Amino acid sequence: MPGGFEVRFPDGTRLRYSEPAGAHFEGLHYEAAAVARAIAAGETETPQRTLASSIRTMEVADEIRRQAGLEFPGEGNAPA
Repeated sequence: MPGGFEVRFPDGTRLRYSEPAGAHFEGLHYEAAAVARAIAAGETETPQRTLASSIRTMEVADEIRRQAGLEFPGEGNAPA
């Protein structure tokens, strides 16, 4: 469930963001319906969330993980 989170830095500093759990999932049925319509129409993306935008989001997430030094299990052994 979405909600608050805490960022911890190597120097011990902590930043906390608080919000009630579940504050973002209420609208997910609209996203699911849009995806279903796109699939039914033979589309691979929606105007609201293009493939390029999805790829960019994943690139940003990968860069955040790289800078934070986080790896998923087995990721360090993946071919470059």
